[in-house]
Amino acid sequence: MATRMRSAIALVSGIGCSPPYPAADALSATRGESFAAEPLSYAGRVRWYHRSRYLGALRSTTELFATEYDVAVVRPLVDPTFLAALAKSVGAIGFNGRSATMDWLFGDLLPAEVINRETKASFPHYWGEASKRLAAEWDGDGVDDRLVDRDELRRVWQADRVDHRSALLIQSVWLARDRASRPRPDRYTPRPAS
Repeated sequence: MATRMRSAIALVSGIGCSPPYPAADALSATRGESFAAEPLSYAGRVRWYHRSRYLGALRSTTELFATEYDVAVVRPLVDPTFLAALAKSVGAIGFNGRSATMDWLFGDLLPAEVINRETKASFPHYWGEASKRLAAEWDGDGVDDRLVDRDELRRVWQADRVDHRSALLIQSVWLARDRASRPRPDRYTPRPAS
C-alpha cells in the first residue's frame, strides 16, 4: 500500500500544471491517498468512484451554480442506476481501455474513427474569444482569494492551452461581472406555463 501511495502522489503531483490555489500540495496528497484506496475490482471501483469526494464536489459545485439560475443538471453517465448496470455487466476487471469502453457503450451509434481515436480529449469549447477577452480584462473579482491564487490563475489563463480545471472559475468570473452589471430580482420567479 505504501508503494502504491507514493506512486499515486507522484502521479498527481507531476501533471505539469499545479492547481491555481494555495492548497495544491494538500490536494496532491489527498488525491494520492484517494488513488491508493481505489478498489482493484471494476465493480468496486465504479461504486467507489460514485461515492468519491471528487464526484461529490463536482455534483455540489455544479448544482450550486445551476440552482441560482433554475437549471437542471443531468449526468447520465454517472447516474447510479447506469453505473450499477455497467459494473454488473462488464465483469471483474472491466474494460480493456477507452476504445473497448466506447465500443461497448456506443459501438452501434458512433463511427469507428471516433470509437478508436488515440488522441486525448480536450475541452476548449469554453475557451473561445469571449473567454480570452474576459480573462485578459479580469480585475480579480469573482473568485475567493482564500482558495484561489489569483496570480497563478492569471498565468493558467494566459497559457497556450488553458487547463480545463479552471473552467468553473472563468464561469464564476463571468457570473460575478454579469451580476454586478445588471439588476437581478431577489429570487427567481418562474414564468407562467403557456
